[in-house]
Amino acid sequence: VRDESPVVKMANGGFLDATRWMDKVPPFASQRSVWHFHPLEFLEMLKPGGGKITLPMLRKIWTNSRKVSDEVLQQVADELNDNLERCHLNTEVRLYHFMAQVYQETGGNFSITENLNYAPTALPVYFSYYRRHPEEQELDGRTASHPANQENIANKAYGTRNGNHRPGDGWRYIGRGMKQLTGRDNYRKFTEYSSLTWGETINFEEQPDLVSDNIKYAVRSALFFWDDKNMYVQADKGYSLEASVAVTNIINSGLSMDDKKVRYDNLEDLLHKEIFQDVFD
Repeated sequence: VRDESPVVKMANGGFLDATRWMDKVPPFASQRSVWHFHPLEFLEMLKPGGGKITLPMLRKIWTNSRKVSDEVLQQVADELNDNLERCHLNTEVRLYHFMAQVYQETGGNFSITENLNYAPTALPVYFSYYRRHPEEQELDGRTASHPANQENIANKAYGTRNGNHRPGDGWRYIGRGMKQLTGRDNYRKFTEYSSLTWGETINFEEQPDLVSDNIKYAVRSALFFWDDKNMYVQADKGYSLEASVAVTNIINSGLSMDDKKVRYDNLEDLLHKEIFQDVFD
């Protein structure tokens, strides 16, 4: 059973140990005053604080410096560090789940614009439109005689999804950023979230390219999705396969179980490398 792997058992044990604190409280000294706190104030004092993600940590994930520079990864680290508390990414288990999902979206090359370079046979696997229109697979997919028509693919696959309703919306609002933010609705919600959270006046619905052209917004778009969808609630359940699948389902519940296990594999790999073990020390 995948959940019983040594890495996950060790991580789950550490997660549970980290939540124990009563046995560390020393006995009251008889001659000392005892202070009483309101329970809410006490819990506030226990709330996890910010951490420090470093460039070397991220380089263990995205290892190819020809595909993603130190400068870019440092910007990613800085933006994450500035928002760990603000966006509910403020514990180790949350950070591991977040990065496991981000890695699946960006891949090893840190691609922050969706790649729709599919062969004809792959199109019906990923998009229901091509299952309903098999005669268009060869027309739009990548073959020996022509490249994939990625604009056509986007408009057909996404044309009426996630708030897309105008001609060309599928292509205009393809996946961008570290979370591959997709669809007009999500770009509009990111605009609203950015205004409330960071005081930004940028309209990402009108300027969607900014989500991939500017690293700050590539990171923030992923933070928005994580926070807005309350993904941290599922992450707090631990490092199990079930917890990972629950996080993945928020992103795309329609993925096959094999695809969901790939994201769990990412989580296991990050845990095995102990990449973020020192972030919140």
